Amino acid sequence: MIKSSAMTYAILLILFASVFSLVVILIASGSKWLTTTFHNKEQVISNLFSALNYYIAHPNYDTEQEIIVSGDTCTITAMPWGMFEVATVTSKKNKFSLTKSFLLGNRSHTNNTVLYLADTDQPLKITGKTTIKGTAYLPKQGIDRAYIEGTNYKGDELVYGEKKKAEKSLPLLNSHFLSFDVRNFYNDYDYSILHQLPDDSVFTFGSSTNVFHSVNPIVISDAKLIGNLIIRSDDSITVNYNASLNNVILIAPIVRIEKNFAGNVQIYATERIEIEESVQLFFPSSLFLQDRDDAFKRTFDAFVQISENAQINASILITSTSPDFRNPVKLDVKENVHIAGVIYNQGETQLKGTVWGSIYTKRFYLKTRSSSYINHILNGIIDRTSLPDYFLTPDWFSTSPSHKMVIMGL
Repeated sequence: MIKSSAMTYAILLILFASVFSLVVILIASGSKWLTTTFHNKEQVISNLFSALNYYIAHPNYDTEQEIIVSGDTCTITAMPWGMFEVATVTSKKNKFSLTKSFLLGNRSHTNNTVLYLADTDQPLKITGKTTIKGTAYLPKQGIDRAYIEGTNYKGDELVYGEKKKAEKSLPLLNSHFLSFDVRNFYNDYDYSILHQLPDDSVFTFGSSTNVFHSVNPIVISDAKLIGNLIIRSDDSITVNYNASLNNVILIAPIVRIEKNFAGNVQIYATERIEIEESVQLFFPSSLFLQDRDDAFKRTFDAFVQISENAQINASILITSTSPDFRNPVKLDVKENVHIAGVIYNQGETQLKGTVWGSIYTKRFYLKTRSSSYINHILNGIIDRTSLPDYFLTPDWFSTSPSHKMVIMGL
């Protein structure tokens, strides 16, 4: 009986040792598998950002790029997205794959320009609390104090920074914006048409751009729309305060953003853009008014108006393919407006608010209760020093050195 029990114990011991050994082998094998899996995933992520950095240093819109990173393959595609650019990177290692899109902008390293006022043979005159901080390019007649509406200039210096002589024309835009036609905006995109505008959708980048196009006016109300979406009307677009838009592009002759709206949009218009009171446009929004009157005789006013108490984190571009000196394109910035970004206006600018950044304009205008003035600023502030170095802007200028950087992941 004792020998039989000893034999049983021996068999159980051997069985236990075998099971234990098998468990140890499985744990070791599983640990190695987990280690390899985590390593592969980490390598996929690392390769993706290495490929992104490669694209930033070697941008190419035209073709899909395929590069080898650490022995693995990454593919990169890119497309313009309004004033900015989207790069989509796919990284693969063994059976693991990761695709991520990034919105890119430009940072100018040397441009400290606060104001570029084209030389139209008229001086700039400032009064009230007007402040100009940075390098100012001015007409040969220079800058002087003015007395308007019972108000003198309050500052100690006319320009808090360097003064330089401006040319007759504004700095040249790059070739893309010189040849750009907003009416053909999405023809260069790989796009698919939506038959109705959804109420709540996220449109991912890295696939076809979604386009909703109507010949009738479009009103966007109580909708949540994000991403790779272009909304176009042949008449007008109105965005209500209760709409939620993020990275969406709007195209119409007339675009109106209603009071108290808050969101991130890029706006393209050919007649006017109206930003109502207390609107908040978050970075990286942008506004582009392109006057396309080919007859050199507009029958309507082409303008961008930004109403009181609006907070605009957006660069603003205003151009005209056929400038009418009797009725130029206009930018009207009302009281208590704060804009962060770069403004480029081939027409006239009225500044009663604050710009943290730069203004390039052919001339200023000022309307008061009693009179109108040319090249006058009353209580306007332009401060280049308050725009952070990391604030990224569109790549507008043909000669300005810039460097691409990531604005955000999409």
